This record gives sequence, structure tokens and C-alpha cells, in this order.
Amino acid sequence: MIVSSAGRGTIAGSRAMASQFDTAARAYEASAQDIPIRRYIEYPSIRTLCGGVHDKVVIDLGCGTGLYSRRLAQWGARRVFGVDISEGMLAQAGEIEDDAPLGITYLRRDLTRPCECEQEYAHLSGQVDLVLAVYVLCYATSVTSLEAMCRNARQDLGQTESSSPPR
Repeated sequence: MIVSSAGRGTIAGSRAMASQFDTAARAYEASAQDIPIRRYIEYPSIRTLCGGVHDKVVIDLGCGTGLYSRRLAQWGARRVFGVDISEGMLAQAGEIEDDAPLGITYLRRDLTRPCECEQEYAHLSGQVDLVLAVYVLCYATSVTSLEAMCRNARQDLGQTESSSPPR
């Protein structure tokens, strides 16, 4: 587990994986703030789709620099986990968390593999209320990796392949 320099914004993970986003985190964060379609269409749509998150436990898969992780915390989520494979994105998210703490925990994880974050959130299995994955599934490199991402997100919700979908 790696803790950011100020001791907040926790980043954990055991695999050292390269990501195309590692060197682009600052530019990604800056562009996310400037795109009108996000401000006027995407943000309100995501907020509506998420519904009321007050006092909920939420996982933001493919969180990048934590844009939606921060929004979920600001919208009242009790506990937010931002998960991404990119060390660079997570470092930027941790810096933002250090500057304006919201209590978000950032974890490093390959979303095509089952969670190995036992000490961080696997113990919440069945207690996670929402899994958000914005701009994530398009990065699947095959049908097999897409199925793995979806299966793992369902498991994060405490659902198994034999259990009924959430209502």
C-alpha cells in the first residue's frame, strides 16, 4: 500500500502495470474541466443515472484522476473507492485529494482481474451500493476482457453469475 505524501488519498495495489494514461494525467484532468458536453450533458446524465447516493458505498471503476469519485463524494456518498490501473492517474487523484480531502480511497487494479484488494474493499462484498464505470468498457481489448470487466464489476456489487440482478 502506498500512502500519498500528505497521508490522505490512499493508493494501494500490488502489480506494476504500464498504462497509456500514466503520463497524461494532468492534461486529462484539465481537459475534463473544459469540455462543454461534459458540463451540460454528461455530468447531469451521470448524476441522474446514479440516483441518490447519500450514505451509499460506491466504487468508481476506471476513476482516472478521480473526477467522478470526487463528484460521488460531493453528492453525499458515505464511502468512495476510486479504482484505476494507471499509476499516473492515481497519483494525480491523490494530489487532488490531498489538496481538498473528501475521504476517497484510491486503489490500483487491473479491472480484467478479480479484486485482490482484500484489505481495502473486498470485505464490502454485498455492501457496495453502486459501481460506476464511465469511459472504461471501451478499453477492453477483447470480448474476453470485456466480459471479465463486467463480471468483476458485478462481483464488486456482491452479485454472482447465479444471483439475480439488482433491482
